Amino acid sequence: MSGDFHERQGATAAIGAALADRGWKLIGYKEDKSDGMTDYFDPASWDGIARRDGLLLLCDVWKYHAGQYAKPQPIYGRADGPCSACKGTGKVQHESPEYVSVSIFGGARHVDPARHVGEVCEHCEGTGRREEHGRIVGELPAVPHVRACPGRWIVIREADGKILGTGQRPLKADRMDHEGGSAAVARVVGSIEEAAGKATPTTPTAAAPTDVDVGGATVRPSTVRDGFVEVVHPERPEQPIIDELKAAGFRWALRSRCWYGPAKQLPTRYAQPTTEAVAS
Repeated sequence: MSGDFHERQGATAAIGAALADRGWKLIGYKEDKSDGMTDYFDPASWDGIARRDGLLLLCDVWKYHAGQYAKPQPIYGRADGPCSACKGTGKVQHESPEYVSVSIFGGARHVDPARHVGEVCEHCEGTGRREEHGRIVGELPAVPHVRACPGRWIVIREADGKILGTGQRPLKADRMDHEGGSAAVARVVGSIEEAAGKATPTTPTAAAPTDVDVGGATVRPSTVRDGFVEVVHPERPEQPIIDELKAAGFRWALRSRCWYGPAKQLPTRYAQPTTEAVAS
């Protein structure tokens, strides 16, 4: 993949800003806080997740962010609570470490390490409570159907997990000041909007599951190629199972940590249980 980390980050953030103008609600977006006067560099970034009208968009989502948003996340902010300095007691709890002060004349003075214990806490003025940053003020719910898709974008209908469209993000336009970078971003945004337009306004009454557990492994549709499936094992399978997957034309995906191949060539140990599970 072309471009370094900051170039990729800038391209993804540019796509997110363009999608926000079209009504998408971005998750994990941070505005550009760089300051040229102080030579402070903190560019805009986006974790690649957005929602709109029951649709989920994943754009260049890394494995780290996929695992992060797959579970509820705490929201930190400024709120009132027990004083962290005195543990809510209003009194100094931690003893000062013993040290020796040596003067230029060679004299030494020992300090009693317990001299501050029991005194009024100066942080909360003895109340035991104060308003501080870093307290949990809420919880961000988990994002269903989130998965890693480095270098690609996926539009998913959240009601049933159906993939409505997928494609490449502008890899050749990672450097956003490069001529044609904005045009490449516009093309990707247009492709995403075209895929989002395939969503039906009504919610389907019955939907087949997208992920099926078979004998300790998970079989799911591929997010990269139509007609392909991915087989995910929690641990490394035995060598006969690996040989069976290779013989069926499946290959190992290092980034996704799964075996992928044509759905029609899925080995019997996965195909039969999967068919029965989907039919039920």
